[in-house]
Amino acid sequence: MMSEALTSLFLFAAVFIRSDDVLISPFRICLTHEHAEMHCTPFSGAVFEVKIILCLYVPLVLVAFSLLAMLFAAYTQDRALLWCSVLCQAGSSLLIMTGIIVFLLLNLPFVAWENMTLWFYIYVGVQVELVITTLMTSLTSTPSAVPVVNLPNNTMELR
Repeated sequence: MMSEALTSLFLFAAVFIRSDDVLISPFRICLTHEHAEMHCTPFSGAVFEVKIILCLYVPLVLVAFSLLAMLFAAYTQDRALLWCSVLCQAGSSLLIMTGIIVFLLLNLPFVAWENMTLWFYIYVGVQVELVITTLMTSLTSTPSAVPVVNLPNNTMELR
């Protein structure tokens, strides 16, 4: 999940809309002028920077924390840590979904199936994967799939 999101955001500059006339990412917009020259303008401003941080970077950090919480939950058999993992996954999912919706609404004149790039669909796929993972994690009854049996003299054996 994280590798797909990182690839689409950083390696391919998050170019989500590409056509002959326009190239749009959450970071910049490039428009074709009279002589078929593409002129790019970066988005700027405090509100824009907060939007980018909240909808692109924070979800990646939340997914990393959710994985860490899930590992600790499996190790310690603690349900509270498992629910912390679920909350991090749900928060990340909501932020990604909000970012995608806001991006589409802000660029509505340029949104068309043929203009959307593969990286946009991969980023939407990350959202779908995250929703499924969140639902599956919240439905699990035990935090660990490996049963642990306590043996006499305080040793543990994995089955």
